[in-house]
Amino acid sequence: MIVLLLTGIKEELQPIIEKHPFKYEKDIHVYHSIKYPTFYATTTGPGLQEKKKIKKVLENLLPDVIINAGLVGLLDKRDKLQIGDRVKINTVIKYNNMIQFAGGPGRYTLVTVDKPVFDPIEKMDLKYMTNAHVCDMEAARIIELVGSYEIFKKDSFIVFIKVVGDRPDNAYLFEYEYLIRRWEQKNFYEKLITAVQFPLGIKKFYQLLTIKKKALNSLRNYTLEIVDKIYQFRGVPHNVGSIFIPHEEVNIL
Repeated sequence: MIVLLLTGIKEELQPIIEKHPFKYEKDIHVYHSIKYPTFYATTTGPGLQEKKKIKKVLENLLPDVIINAGLVGLLDKRDKLQIGDRVKINTVIKYNNMIQFAGGPGRYTLVTVDKPVFDPIEKMDLKYMTNAHVCDMEAARIIELVGSYEIFKKDSFIVFIKVVGDRPDNAYLFEYEYLIRRWEQKNFYEKLITAVQFPLGIKKFYQLLTIKKKALNSLRNYTLEIVDKIYQFRGVPHNVGSIFIPHEEVNIL
């Protein structure tokens, strides 16, 4: 059983590769697990920007299980989901053509958009147009890409591990989220300058950093826990939730 983990960006993968033993395979640009010899991980780029690379990885590895782990934005501040909570998905919608993909078990709907959405008004518009609870930039595109291969339509599964990374009430902080991207790659001086020059002040800077760290650590913990369960079960246990079959029919809303 071959398992492939995909995250949208390196920021989401970094805490996982720091906790789980990997070696890097340069030939196909993937991290190869030392603990589980059939477990691999890589990034897709925001919105599946690195589609050619992912196609090469899929064609070389022929994974039985594709895990897409990533942070999602909560659309309605009245929702009780908090930063770091896992969202079990039963439906994925591709916003630009309103195609939906059914999966489960889970109780939430995710909509895949073309760009990050932090503004509370934009989030509510998105909610009312799609009835979704959270948004991301990769899920629907991954289902479509994997489902475009005949070989994956028989026995392969896609498992989504989606964790709340931002809420509408944090929008004023996430307006400046771009300033702390690739944080782990910054040196001490760069981090200090970012903190001192943060537009909302140092206190709010650390609040944003704390939110991001909490969400990413939670994503890491859920991901590694589910990977362990898959290998212990020698397959995908039904109770992990958010399980999708790439050859399922799609329905127009």
